[in-house]
Amino acid sequence: MSEESLLNYSYLWDGSQPNWCLSQLPSLVELVVIFKDGADLKSLLGLKHVLVFSSLSSRELLDRFKGVMEVSVGQMNKDDAEELMTALLSRGLQSEIKPLGQRYVIINRALNSILSIEDDDVYRRVKQRMLVAGVEVIVPG
Repeated sequence: MSEESLLNYSYLWDGSQPNWCLSQLPSLVELVVIFKDGADLKSLLGLKHVLVFSSLSSRELLDRFKGVMEVSVGQMNKDDAEELMTALLSRGLQSEIKPLGQRYVIINRALNSILSIEDDDVYRRVKQRMLVAGVEVIVPG
């Protein structure tokens, strides 16, 4: 996307339409199971208790993850990740939480509407411009 076409969205940050703002969404994190010496069958069996892996047979787990150093359990909110982390630890599995950064939605408070930008790169650049310009950010309380 050229700088010129990015300027098509400048009304979001230049003050010409002041009702646009960013609303911060709950942060997501990624929960990753760590295998210090590489995953083996014994350590992988603990993953069977995680919903995303529960349908896999022991053979499928081993074929997919044998020897890997870490396995992503997925993206979730921090509270769910901490709860799952505790459950994994009770099964002898070490894990860590990796933050994924802040998420925002572009809203117009006067119209009570959301602006959808389908191109992820364009959305990222517009959002960054809005943040740099100091557009209001609504943080959930």
